[in-house]
Amino acid sequence: MESCLHVGEPPSNFGSWESKTIYIHNFLDLADTKGDDNVVDSPEFTCFGHVWKLGVYPGGVTVDLCNQSNDKITVDFRITVLKADGKESHWTIEAEKKEFASVQHDAVTHSQHHAWGDDIVSRAKLVENQSDYFDNGALKIKLQMRLSEGYYHNIIVQHLPICHNMDVFQDDKTSDVAFHLKGEIIVAHKCIIKSTAPDFYVMCEGYSMASPMPITDVDKDIFEIMLKSLYGGRVRPVVLNTVSAH
Repeated sequence: MESCLHVGEPPSNFGSWESKTIYIHNFLDLADTKGDDNVVDSPEFTCFGHVWKLGVYPGGVTVDLCNQSNDKITVDFRITVLKADGKESHWTIEAEKKEFASVQHDAVTHSQHHAWGDDIVSRAKLVENQSDYFDNGALKIKLQMRLSEGYYHNIIVQHLPICHNMDVFQDDKTSDVAFHLKGEIIVAHKCIIKSTAPDFYVMCEGYSMASPMPITDVDKDIFEIMLKSLYGGRVRPVVLNTVSAH
C-alpha cells in the first residue's frame, strides 16, 4: 500500500486501494494472435489474504484478474495502461463488487468465475504510439484493488474461539488496534482477531491504537456485537434483534 499523509479527513470509503504495476517486457515480440495459448501471466502475488495473478493476452490486448485461492472474495478493481513516463492513460477497465469464485470451485464446475477482465486497448493503438507507451520495450499495467463495501460482513466470524477472552474485551491497556466508528473508538487485540477471524485480521493488520482503522458502513452496536463474539462472548437474541432493527 502506498504511504500517504492526509490533512483533514478524506471522504469515507470502506477499503484502501492496493496498487501494483506489472511490467510486460518485450511486449511487441509476443504473439500478436488472440487465443488462450498466448496468455502471459504475471507472477502470483498476495492481496487481502488471497493469491492473485494478472493474465494479459497481447494479441487483444485483453487483461484478466484471477483469484488463485481456494476462497471466494468480492473486490473493486481498476486496470490501467500506463504511459512510458508512468502517467495513467485513458485506457482502463474497472468494476465494483465483483465476486471472484475460488479457483477450486472453477476446477469442479469448469467455469471461469475466478477471473474477470475485458479488452483494454487494441494492439494497433500501442504499435502506432510506441514512444508514448513503451518503457524500454515494456508495457506497464497498473492494477488497483480494494475490498468491496460490505464484503467483510460475510467473512468476519469464521469459527468461535475455544477459550473465552471477555476478561480483556475492550481493555485499553492491553489492546493493540483501534477502530474508528462515527466519532467513537473501539479497541481490540490483533492476536484474538487473528485466531478467530483471519480474513478480518488481514484487513486491519496495518492499523494500530495510534492509527485506527475506519469503519464506515457498519452500525457501532452491530460492530461491537461482532467483536464480542470473537472474544467468546454471548449475545442475547433480543439484543441482536433490537440492533438489527436500526
